[in-house]
Amino acid sequence: MEITPNSGWVNFDEHGRPADRTQLSATTCRNLERLWRSDDPPPFSCLLADTCPRSTFELVDGIVTLAHESWHLRGLVDEAQTQCYAVQSTERTSLLLGIGPKDAHLIAVSVAVRDAAAPRGDYHSSECRPGGRYDLAPQTSAWP
Repeated sequence: MEITPNSGWVNFDEHGRPADRTQLSATTCRNLERLWRSDDPPPFSCLLADTCPRSTFELVDGIVTLAHESWHLRGLVDEAQTQCYAVQSTERTSLLLGIGPKDAHLIAVSVAVRDAAAPRGDYHSSECRPGGRYDLAPQTSAWP
């Protein structure tokens, strides 16, 4: 039995260095496993109208969690910066998980819209925007 409020985490040592692996919650793993075991990824066009079944939103959350934790593995500690980078790398993460380009882009846009609407705090910064301090490609107008 697993009891954790976190979808995933990376342990850091006393010097602030990240471990070489991430821990994903059982729920996150189960959601990503559904994608891995499926012959075809589910359609994500429902994200446009916010009419997806819960399982689709859970899968998207798993993808974002994987992207987020991958940034912690690179040494990022600040949660808002890490989440912003995850928002911007969700499309690439989706592609690496076998989701087609059109759906990967829909997922990324959906995640960016949800993140922009989230209350600012530990995981969400006003600097997570085109041209903001956390913009990974400030030289372009592309977002996310």
